[in-house]
Amino acid sequence: KQWYQRRVAITAGRVQLLVKIAIIGTKLTHRTKQIESLEAAIKEKERAFAEKDDVIKGKDEEIAEMEEKLKVKEAELEENRTEIATFQEKMDEFEKTLAAKQKEIEDLVFQAEEEASKTASAGANLEDLAAWK
Repeated sequence: KQWYQRRVAITAGRVQLLVKIAIIGTKLTHRTKQIESLEAAIKEKERAFAEKDDVIKGKDEEIAEMEEKLKVKEAELEENRTEIATFQEKMDEFEKTLAAKQKEIEDLVFQAEEEASKTASAGANLEDLAAWK
């Protein structure tokens, strides 16, 4: 009878151990699935970050190209400004020369008008003299 009771106790103990092992196995399976899900989520996140990194790298390259184009355009703009300043200086000199020539022409016209007036006066005086004779 003792032997039987021991056998029953051992069997009951084994059953309890098997139940505990089954529970632990179930928990382990559940945890393994959770870990696999987490690993999948991490891989998905890494893929998303990699895609974003690629997009960011692409945008960085676009920005670098635009900055390079901007530098070229700024250099061209500065060159144009220099050309405009040079042209403006030449225009200023031309306007001064033109104003001086215009003044010179006005003086010559004035002198010619005075000469014509003097000549007309002298001609009138000669006519008066001729009429007196």
